[in-house]
Amino acid sequence: MEQDNFETLLKIGEDGEHEVAKYLIKKDLSILPLYQFNNNKTPLLFCKNANLILPDLTCFNKKDDKKCFFVEVKTKKQWVKFKNRIETGIDYRLYLAYKKVIKQTQMDVYLIFNHKVEKPTGLFLCKLQDYTRIWDGKVNNENKYNKMVFYNIEILKNLTK
Repeated sequence: MEQDNFETLLKIGEDGEHEVAKYLIKKDLSILPLYQFNNNKTPLLFCKNANLILPDLTCFNKKDDKKCFFVEVKTKKQWVKFKNRIETGIDYRLYLAYKKVIKQTQMDVYLIFNHKVEKPTGLFLCKLQDYTRIWDGKVNNENKYNKMVFYNIEILKNLTK
């Protein structure tokens, strides 16, 4: 299979973010897509002691007590099969960054996985902290991949049912 180049992956991710933003707007949320300001730079939250990486979308909900929260969108082609479980995930580095955002802002961070190719397809939601396992990225005791945080399909809410 041909390796996707960075520009192709970036475009797929941006398309996935736009799909999720449209979905959330249809659900009567107001959206501030942070990528709109500069596609080439990660959005940052400037704080006294650090600059924190922000999730893709800031969402405002006039109908709920938690009026403002963040959403990180991850567009995926396939699921991960591990020990008879179906999972999806994010890079551990982003997980740690978003934990800092929660601590600094006292706002929730949600993940929406936009699964596009391998079934089940659709939008799947969870809170950042509701992970099911952390993988060190090692294969046969050798570092092969980035450390990852995985979410079991059973804890994900399917938004497109």
